[in-house]
Amino acid sequence: MSKGQTNTDTCGGLKPVSGYARSAAFRRLGGTGRGRKRGPGKLGRGSRLRHPARAASDPAFSGGKRVRSRLFAKKPEKFGQLLCRKWQRLIMLFAPRTRRSPGSGEETAMAEKLTVLIPCKNERQHIEGCIESVRPVADEILVADSGSVDGTLEVVRRMGGCRIIQREYIYSADFKNWAIPQAKYPWVMVVDADERLTGRVIASIRRVLADPSPELDAYWVSFECFFLGHRLRHSGWNTDAIRLFRRDVCRYEDRLVHAEIDVDRQRVGKLEGKILHYSISSYEQFLEKYGRYTTWGAQTLWGKGRRATFTSLCVRPMLRFCHLYVLRGGFLDGLAGLQICMLMAFFNTFVKQAKLWELGQRDQDGTRGRDGQSHDTDAHGGTADAAAGQSDSAASHPKVRRLAA
Repeated sequence: MSKGQTNTDTCGGLKPVSGYARSAAFRRLGGTGRGRKRGPGKLGRGSRLRHPARAASDPAFSGGKRVRSRLFAKKPEKFGQLLCRKWQRLIMLFAPRTRRSPGSGEETAMAEKLTVLIPCKNERQHIEGCIESVRPVADEILVADSGSVDGTLEVVRRMGGCRIIQREYIYSADFKNWAIPQAKYPWVMVVDADERLTGRVIASIRRVLADPSPELDAYWVSFECFFLGHRLRHSGWNTDAIRLFRRDVCRYEDRLVHAEIDVDRQRVGKLEGKILHYSISSYEQFLEKYGRYTTWGAQTLWGKGRRATFTSLCVRPMLRFCHLYVLRGGFLDGLAGLQICMLMAFFNTFVKQAKLWELGQRDQDGTRGRDGQSHDTDAHGGTADAAAGQSDSAASHPKVRRLAA
């Protein structure tokens, strides 16, 4: 290359690397200097070959002339493969790692036996998958049905190996507290029909029950939720709950909505793995389910002396959306995250506050009876409880009356 001529050599259309990278390549090849540009026949300091035998066998070396970086000696397709490998390593560096639990590939013998309790109602599409997921760890499968009419119990009987108990459903905590004492074995695992145990959770249960700690009465477990088939990794939905506990020690709190196991938190451990929760499969299911939840939530707030205000009706839903979508990372879940954050903020939060305001209006107008039932009809021509999907027997239950009073 003549003096003053710029170096435009490329390999397969690749531009030359920087001087720092070139000098580093020269040092790896045996040179010590930077290999500056010089006139014809002149070489930069440290640029001559020190391995003549290698020059004869390697086309990347030219006899007696300046040697380019090994990066330029790569063929274009090899350079692309190298780039892909580097990119994959970079992705794996920041990707969440899945740790294999010790002994997860082995079946640990359990010293204590386990009853898996499955509360259900009209869960024909979910019940079979749920039962199959709990069989590897369940010594007894107890299906507590609250009046299914869609063929759920027929599926359970066809599968076999399950014991069925039935009772009218009032609210979740009341129903589960009725079913827990009927478990045959001293440890109980509550699994809803739309949930699935994973291999890591099963392995963790086996290790816990192989040698139960006398200092622990219950165990937390994490969840991974799905909305309309989309996995929600953020959005504030992947929470923990106590699901494995001692039958004779633990019961649910007497609450209408989102009741937890009432146990000393110092005596609670943690299971490994996550339970898959296919919580919402359609908008009809969401509206029906959270219609009940908002009614019960409003009654609970009313029983605590809370009242609806302009701030709770207007500002709180917006703050709830910002909390879920921004602070809890709902935007990372794409359109599914946007929908669930908007539903939880502008349906769940707002409608609950609106029903709380409705209770206040009934109280002021004197149209609400002692049983919490309204003689007025809503916009759909039914009572507020009926619009929320709540049965007459549930509304007249002492617990519901006490909270609504």
